[in-house]
Amino acid sequence: MLLIYSEKSGPRLQYVLDFIFSDVSATAYEHTTDVEQYVNSKESKINYSGQRIDAKEFFISSSPFIYESSLTTNNIDVIDFEETKALFPVSLDADIPFDVFSAVFYMLSRYEEYQPYIKDAHGRYKATDSISCINGFLDKPAVNIWIKSLIEKINKKLSVNLSLKAHKYNFINTIDVDIAYSYKNKGLYRNFFGYLRSLRYAKFDEISERTSVISGLRKDPFDTYDYIIDLQQKYNLNTIFFIHVGDYGAYDKNIPFKNNKFRDLIRHLSDYAEIGIHPSYESAAKPEKVRIEIERLSEIIKKDITKSRQHFLKLSFPKTYLTLIENKIKEDYTLGYASVIGFRAGTCTPFKFFDLDANQKTTLTIRPFSIMDGTLKDYQNKNSQEALQKISQQIDKVKSVNGEFISLWHNESLSNSGRWEGWSEVYEKMINLAL
Repeated sequence: MLLIYSEKSGPRLQYVLDFIFSDVSATAYEHTTDVEQYVNSKESKINYSGQRIDAKEFFISSSPFIYESSLTTNNIDVIDFEETKALFPVSLDADIPFDVFSAVFYMLSRYEEYQPYIKDAHGRYKATDSISCINGFLDKPAVNIWIKSLIEKINKKLSVNLSLKAHKYNFINTIDVDIAYSYKNKGLYRNFFGYLRSLRYAKFDEISERTSVISGLRKDPFDTYDYIIDLQQKYNLNTIFFIHVGDYGAYDKNIPFKNNKFRDLIRHLSDYAEIGIHPSYESAAKPEKVRIEIERLSEIIKKDITKSRQHFLKLSFPKTYLTLIENKIKEDYTLGYASVIGFRAGTCTPFKFFDLDANQKTTLTIRPFSIMDGTLKDYQNKNSQEALQKISQQIDKVKSVNGEFISLWHNESLSNSGRWEGWSEVYEKMINLAL
């Protein structure tokens, strides 16, 4: 067992200790602020304070940050550390050159996203404003790398054998259903204006395709569900469908939730995979809609809804997560960036949301994703081969730290037609690499 000493205690420090030593390394530990108990103990000891106490201890130099109970806007120093960067460097002769506990807390709490920032066109925090993007380590699971190095250094200094086997590498395949069908089940009104729009922009192939689908001569291009389910069964995948059942709007264009064909589809998918809510774009401004949409989806599949991912990845701290908690959501899969690949919280390990405003850990588990089809195709303009290379690199990074690889695809991107030609092959190759 480890005995960890600090001059003070607090919810932020306890949160980090639990994450590092319970969640990631599965190590029994005791935390004390009693220096006499610490000095007299025969246990393996970690000293987290302003000065070294014992030459045989593992010493981590602390910063005031971890004990604060309010938000500040202090600049965070960054240093090179092994194959990545590190935050909160220390000048003392410590056994690790930065305050790893403060650094982990800063990243997991998304502290920087509570600061004033300029939003993107959809009201989101921009990846380019993050400390990890500015300092060039967004593409690495820095938190996991820090913890791996910390455990190795503790083992060496204290002659113990702590492990990183609390979590095994895991792959979760997730599909967002923003628009269930491209042409089917949209009704006369929407199809009529669809024809007009195609005619206006001289998209005659679209007119032909719409006509063929509506007349039953051709399969709807967004109807890729049999393909997804076939691969799920072939590879025994852990798959989650996040379903949009919000009202129609500028960025909410799914089939009406009362449509019987759409309801049949949702029930069909629930026979093979887990179903989560995909809260509408509009719900970000009107959180009362989240409850309504969860109730709609639950009524369709006759099951409780406990998983969520925001449509357009619209995430605002702490508002979005507090709304999910109020609505009994247990897991959220939104944490990632639309514009770039990477690790938004610096980790590929699930963790509990810490509410900085209330200064406490919550019941909501955050499961970050690190790769999305639209990021590769629309934001980074990758072709299918380039995309597969990026995916492979990302999987290797997650595997190297026993993390959780979560991919985000859409039913439409697996149509293997139009601008998504060749991408269904990327999807299946990704599955093989991930497994």
